[in-house]
Amino acid sequence: MVKTKNDIKIATIDKFKIILFCVYILLFYIYGANSNAIIYSEIILVIFLGLEILTIIKEGKILLPKTIICLLLFAIFCFISCLWALNPDKALIRVKTLFLLIAFILMSYNFFTRLTDGIQVLMKIIMYCGLLYSFYVIGYYGIQEFFSMLIAGNVRIGTELNNVNTMALQASITTLLSVFYGLNKNKWYFCLGIIPASIALGTGSRKAIILIILSIILLYILKRNVRSNIKNAIKKACIFSLIIIGIIALIKQPIFSNVTGRMEGVINAIKGNGEIDASTKERSLYIKYGIEQFKESPILGIGIDNSSDITLQASGRETYLHNNYIELLATVGIIGFALYYYLYIIILYKGILKIKEKNIYGSLVVTIFISLLVMEFAMVTYFDKSTYIYILLGTLIINDDNNIKMQKGKSIEGEKNE
Repeated sequence: MVKTKNDIKIATIDKFKIILFCVYILLFYIYGANSNAIIYSEIILVIFLGLEILTIIKEGKILLPKTIICLLLFAIFCFISCLWALNPDKALIRVKTLFLLIAFILMSYNFFTRLTDGIQVLMKIIMYCGLLYSFYVIGYYGIQEFFSMLIAGNVRIGTELNNVNTMALQASITTLLSVFYGLNKNKWYFCLGIIPASIALGTGSRKAIILIILSIILLYILKRNVRSNIKNAIKKACIFSLIIIGIIALIKQPIFSNVTGRMEGVINAIKGNGEIDASTKERSLYIKYGIEQFKESPILGIGIDNSSDITLQASGRETYLHNNYIELLATVGIIGFALYYYLYIIILYKGILKIKEKNIYGSLVVTIFISLLVMEFAMVTYFDKSTYIYILLGTLIINDDNNIKMQKGKSIEGEKNE
């Protein structure tokens, strides 16, 4: 088929939008915690959104999937919560952030849906931007200094650059995507995953290590064929056992001392005895006060982003509750909590259906969102840009009509459902 001038023009604009999206994600990773420098990524985003809005106006249609409708309803309820919020001004600022994130995910969804292979394009953008950011972090410290700090295991890498928990989450998801491509396309991707995994490890984030281990196990289990025989089951059980033994052996090394030391604090807090680190004590206190606040206003909460009033009472410091579930229950009650997590239910349910169809992306989306559900016991993510990027990927996968088969020994390939 001969391409017209209009087709070439559209393809050129789409390539330009992909470049803009890549630059935006990379700058967001680099300058996420820098309120002065983040303006550069926001300018790129405005250009991307402006071009996409013009495309939508020209085509005269816009796609609005259920997951984005859930986010929209959640944001509207958060806006209404300003009426009873302890601090309406603070709630309104958070609402503005939520609506901007929804605009971002809506425009991005429409753009990637139009691309021939939008899911893979987005996956590779997330993975390669994560890799570039990992190289940036290593370059910031210098190769020798970085690996000296990593091996020593007594310093949290990245505190000067960004929020270490956000950095750890981004590095973990990059590692997950590298493992996904390693399992399904080319084993060389496993080597790429070592770089972001070292960043996640260097941050000393307990959540990141749990996410990486959990996601690798889930990906491996979910990748299995539906007609798995006894021989394959035994083989997988042996490999799984070796992985666990390897993990146990690794975490005893000095390089893991920063993480294991903090892990022990969490375990001791759960058991109720032993030494508990200051961070775990403080987070446990926030959760306790958050639950008490939820009991006082279980239906509506105290207004979105008003949890700082709770933490101020608990520790004299204004911050968030370090637990997405408690944060939402305390600030927007059962109603807001249900509106937000209903989109997770949609993505997980449809992701499981994709797995039953032997769609290769089904295992990825289920792994990402189960991992997020686990991570959110120790993170507040409902307003984090990274979370919305993963929701975008999940939404694209569950609404895709291509049947990407799981076939041993073959690259990722799709066949269109007729």
